[in-house]
Amino acid sequence: MSGAIITVIVTAYLFAGLAIGSFLNVVIYRVPRGLSVISPPSRCSNCGYQLKPWDNIPILSYFLLRGRCRSCGVRFGVSYVVVEALNLFLWASLLARLGLTFTTLIEAIFSSVLLAGSVIDIKTRTIPRTVIYLGITMVVLLTSADSIFRRDYNVLWRSLLLGTISFLIFFSIFVFSKNSIGFGDVRLSFLIGFAVGIYGYQPVIDFFYLSFASAALYGLVLIIRSKGGRKTKIAFGPFMAIGAYFGLMLLNSIHILG
Repeated sequence: MSGAIITVIVTAYLFAGLAIGSFLNVVIYRVPRGLSVISPPSRCSNCGYQLKPWDNIPILSYFLLRGRCRSCGVRFGVSYVVVEALNLFLWASLLARLGLTFTTLIEAIFSSVLLAGSVIDIKTRTIPRTVIYLGITMVVLLTSADSIFRRDYNVLWRSLLLGTISFLIFFSIFVFSKNSIGFGDVRLSFLIGFAVGIYGYQPVIDFFYLSFASAALYGLVLIIRSKGGRKTKIAFGPFMAIGAYFGLMLLNSIHILG
């Protein structure tokens, strides 16, 4: 593959990361409210002004408009541009770590689902099943298509197995440790086990350790700052996302277990 073609593919990939980051803001705002993410087009939640294409350029438009609606001047939350920038970072870092492959695209889409689910979880303490089911559908279908194209089904079966094991472990925690996690976390565990399992068993093991370790560290910080106790509830989805991301970034470079 020539350098020019690689440049075009990488540029398209990064632009896709920006565009999807912008779409995630629609998902984050509308899905918890039971609204369609397709219609109506993006508009100001204060005055109803329909955003023009030049008002909707990821990251750039926020700064050109100084974070305000062009029509009524109401200030937009900085979270919009943070989500767009963070999604671009996730896509770029996965590309740098995993290389220019179709599997990298699968993991990038997976990371966007985790980002949307994490932000919603932080805001509402729940992860909408529609977000998780859509993520599962896309990741499983794309992995299946890749397996069919390469005529190699080992990765697909391993991912299904690890996704199922991950689900069963989280389901057991949900049943035997009441109120420690929500069922949205249980659903999400299958998606993470499947997507991270594409790269083998070790990244999934790392995911478990990193998820619970980061959540425990956060809980300890809350206790030290006297803002929580042993029974304080926290949104666990973001910590699962952290574990999954670093499980992919570390791959088999470390062995937390084994």
